[in-house]
Amino acid sequence: MKKRLLSIIFFLSWFWASSQVYHNEWINFSQSYYKIKIVKDGLYKLDSATLANAGVPVGTMNPKNIQLFQKGQELYIHVQGENDNDFNTSDYILFYAEKNTCKDDSTLFVNSPFLVNPYYSVINDTAAVFLTWNNSTNNKRLIPENDIAFNLYTAAPYYI
Repeated sequence: MKKRLLSIIFFLSWFWASSQVYHNEWINFSQSYYKIKIVKDGLYKLDSATLANAGVPVGTMNPKNIQLFQKGQELYIHVQGENDNDFNTSDYILFYAEKNTCKDDSTLFVNSPFLVNPYYSVINDTAAVFLTWNNSTNNKRLIPENDIAFNLYTAAPYYI
């Protein structure tokens, strides 16, 4: 009876442990990742010289393969000069990133009134963005809008 009970407990604990989600499904362990620290919300620019000084092999990678991840989500980026498939000295990456806020820490507390300030993290205000590259060319990109025919659009009757 003890063996049966122990085997049931072992099976249930194994089942529970194997069903946990770690939220690192976005990581491809065959790729290299470079960590970029973000201390405030804003638009960031990474040029090829900065990346080369950080050890990123910019001469061997196609800029269309570059990806940026923050909090497990791929960010939309703009890569200037990616059309020639070469990361030249005049090329750069533009992206928007946010610092850590207490929103990320809110799961640590039972009640939200215990949060000191919702705009600042209790643990760490520095967020991380991870730069990587893959073999795909359908990564998330910001598409510049070139339409200047504003008179073809109907104006909204009001704005809130």
